[in-house]
Amino acid sequence: MSSTSPIHETSDRYVDDFARLDPISATYLGVTGYEHQLTDYSPDGVRAQADVAAAALRAVGAATPGDESDKVAQAVFVERVGAELAMHEAGLVVSALNVIASPIQHVRSVFDLMPTETEADWAAIAARMAAVPAALAGIRAAQSYSADNGLVVAVRQVRKVAEQCATWAGGSGEPSYFDGVIAAATDVPDSLRADLAAGATAAAAAYGELAEFLRAELAPKARQKDAVGPDIYGLSLRYFNGATVDLTELNQWGWDEFSRIETEMR
Repeated sequence: MSSTSPIHETSDRYVDDFARLDPISATYLGVTGYEHQLTDYSPDGVRAQADVAAAALRAVGAATPGDESDKVAQAVFVERVGAELAMHEAGLVVSALNVIASPIQHVRSVFDLMPTETEADWAAIAARMAAVPAALAGIRAAQSYSADNGLVVAVRQVRKVAEQCATWAGGSGEPSYFDGVIAAATDVPDSLRADLAAGATAAAAAYGELAEFLRAELAPKARQKDAVGPDIYGLSLRYFNGATVDLTELNQWGWDEFSRIETEMR
């Protein structure tokens, strides 16, 4: 592989740009330098991610592979980033909301991945907790924007995510999730401990406010049915499986398997 390969250079540069615009994913991927930041999930933040992806996709797609390594890198990049960009263009990234893996969970779960061995580690956690209210405000803006454009998830998802937010905020009478994180900071200076406490309080309050927003403002706009239709399902299937399949055939296979398993259980 040539160190000056345009395909590899563009791919490497895209990783850097991706990490800069999505600090939470950077932590998931082990890219350091962004531990004190959170991702901007607002419509503008998501649009910036899509713009960077589109520019990189054009550059990689237009490049001429110089060797087999280039060919493989180009094919993988075009498939993966192309699938991601298709999700952006359909509005499925800015409107993402579910109980497993959407921005609301990412903001909370990134703290599970952060080291806590040193004072610098705890300082990064304090800074990130202080950024939670702004990150959740961006999510609220994204959900409002998506609702105004007719793209809202099923009401069952909205209500369950609201329950999650309330739990993490300490709404059940238990300490908030963030209080639980900072409880382990037993050997840090008093000033840092104060920053951690302030960050935890602000983050918990922001999740409580988000729970209320989901219940009072977004849920009334959400659809009643869980089904998303063939267009969204097809895009999601491509994104998660890296393949384009016949949806009718797949649906029939699923029901056949369901019937087979049910029969076998009887």
